[in-house]
Parts: sequence; C-alpha cells; structure tokens
Amino acid sequence: MPAAAGHSSFWERRGASAAGSLLHCRTFSSPDLEIVRGQRRPDRNVSDDRLDRNVKWAGFGPRAIFFPPPGLWRTQVQACLVGTNELPGRNGCWSPVMAGGLFAVDREWFWELGGYDPGLEIWGGEQYEISFKVWMCGGGMFDVPCSRVGHIYRKYVPYKVPSGTSLARNLKRVAETWMDEFAEYVYQRRPEYRHLSTGDISAQKELRKHLKCKDFKWFMAAVAWDVPKYYPPVEPPPAAWGEIRNVAANLCVDSKHGATGTELRLDVCVKDGSERTWSHEQLFTFGWREDIRPGEPLHTRKFCFDAISHSSPVTLYDCHGMKGNQHWSYRKDKTMFHPVSNSCIDCNPAEKKIFMNRCDPLSETQQWIFEHINMTVLEKFNGKASS
Repeated sequence: MPAAAGHSSFWERRGASAAGSLLHCRTFSSPDLEIVRGQRRPDRNVSDDRLDRNVKWAGFGPRAIFFPPPGLWRTQVQACLVGTNELPGRNGCWSPVMAGGLFAVDREWFWELGGYDPGLEIWGGEQYEISFKVWMCGGGMFDVPCSRVGHIYRKYVPYKVPSGTSLARNLKRVAETWMDEFAEYVYQRRPEYRHLSTGDISAQKELRKHLKCKDFKWFMAAVAWDVPKYYPPVEPPPAAWGEIRNVAANLCVDSKHGATGTELRLDVCVKDGSERTWSHEQLFTFGWREDIRPGEPLHTRKFCFDAISHSSPVTLYDCHGMKGNQHWSYRKDKTMFHPVSNSCIDCNPAEKKIFMNRCDPLSETQQWIFEHINMTVLEKFNGKASS
C-alpha cells in the first residue's frame, strides 16, 4: 500500500485482476491444487508458521488453522487434533475457520461468494468473514499440512489506522452480517463493541439472502460443533480469582506481566502498598479449565501456571487447555495441589521464590489465600478430583 494512502479497504487487494481458474497464495503444491480443481467448491488452506522478524528461527510443527484476535468470541479450533474431523494421512482435515489470505479456491466460486466484504478496513476479521461465508453458503474448507507458509511480522505498522478502531469495527461487521443471535456473545465479551458503527451492511445481508446461505446456528451445530467444549460462548464461573496471598510470607504471587518461561515470584501485595505500579501483575483466575491464568475473569491472558516436576519452579507457559502440567487443585487446607507431580506450590519468603515441593499441609509456606472464592464451583472441582 502506498505510504501516502494511509487507509485501505479489502476491495483494493482481493484478487480482482486474477485471470486463472484458481486463486491461491504461494506454497501450494500441485497435488493440492488438483484437489481444488476436482471439487469446485471446497477451499483449501495452508498451515501458517510464524517467523521472527529477524528470521532467527522458524517453527514448522503442527499449527492451529488461525490465531484469533482478542475481540471476537473465540471460534478457534486446533485443526488436526486426533479424533476431531481428521482425515487420513496427508489429506488434511476439515476446518471451520482459516487464516484470511492463506487459501486456494476456485476463482469463479470466490466471486460468486462476493469475494471479501469490501466494507472491511485495513486488516482483521476477514478470516472469520470468508470462513463463515464458505461454510454457510454451500462450500467447505480443509487444512493442508503439506503446504506451508512462513509469516514474517513487521516490527511496526507502516501505515495509519484512521480511527484506531478498524479491527473492532470489522469484527462487529462480521458478527452482524453472519452470526445472527450469536452476535450477542460477542457483545457480552466486548460491550464496547455495541456502540461501534458497522457501516452499511445491507449489501452483505442481501448477498447472504441471494446465496441462500444457512444460518449461524447450523454452522455451530454442523461445522463447529466441538468449539463450545473448549471455548464456551458464555464463560463458566471461576472457582477463585483475585490476588493469591501466601500465609507465611504475607506476600502475593506476582507474574510481572511475563510471558512463556517467566518464573512466578513473591512480591509486596499491591493492595497493601501506597502505589500501584504497572510493573506488577497480581490478579489471577482459577477458571473452569482448572488452570490458573493471569488476569480477572473474562479478561485473562493466554498463559497458565505450569510445573514440570515435584521440585521445579512454577512458571508461565502458553495455555493448552489439556490439563497435564497446567492442572491445579485448590484444597480446603489452602494448598495448591499439582496432580501430575503429586506435589504442592511452596515458597521461600526470604528469596521470594515460588516452586514445587512435597505436600505438607501444616507448612504455612504452602498455604495460599485467594481473594475471592466460589465455593460451589470449587467443591465441584474437588469432588471431581476425588471421585
């Protein structure tokens, strides 16, 4: 995009000049493209491997189909989990959603669908819009693990976003066009979206009617049927949340806004101090997945308390939602038990270190107090663990 433009809609870069029978990004192998030619409607999308801007490393393991922005209700799936819509061998697997630009599709059918919504601005939301449109209007999509693309991120955004809300506006526009009554779940998570303007969506509504597209309830039942199990539209209540204070030290767990690999530490509880600085992060949620994440309910980060052994430090690690090293139990004796290692969270108040240790319910260094507790949910968790 020219530097002087400062603004761009998807209309300006949506393949309007393409003349071939297929629209696709690079990296598709010939056999993959032949499958698209053989079935006019299904889309195929490549796996998206994220590269460091300085190209110091490149990961080429399995990936989810896409990585959702924080705004929309999380219609995210792990694409090729065993037992989840998996097709044998190298054929790939059906996927409800994909990254917006990493696909191959029959050109004529792409234009029958109207291409990308021309009302979307800059970037963001197009992956949902094209995915919902493909499935609800008679097509299908599947992931192709043999075709891969490396995504190199810029260190900065080289253009201006006019209003600063284009991403949120795009997400609301997609929700209002395609999600029907399910759009309400978006607004429950992001109430600030209610008052944003979507622009005129009458043409998109008419296109959906003309194509005789199915409703979003059908999409959730027939295509994304397993998504609510992992990403419920209404977040179940947590078992505990707020600060986590150690009984012996009278200090709080602090993650310092760290990311993967950050070791949790003890620090002076923010609520006890005269100053509240941005460097502290002392609010945590023990949620329905039985993991512990930084942040308040409904606004947690995607990192979880993680421990690899009965003597290891407690660190933050990318949440995977599959329990294992990230599965915790908060017991009546105030200990935080780690079933996998059969150990409990302990601490050294003098060194402010937090680590795993053999459980000793009489040790006050292993006793922790959550600021808020939902006893109904907690008893349900503990009852499930003892059964």
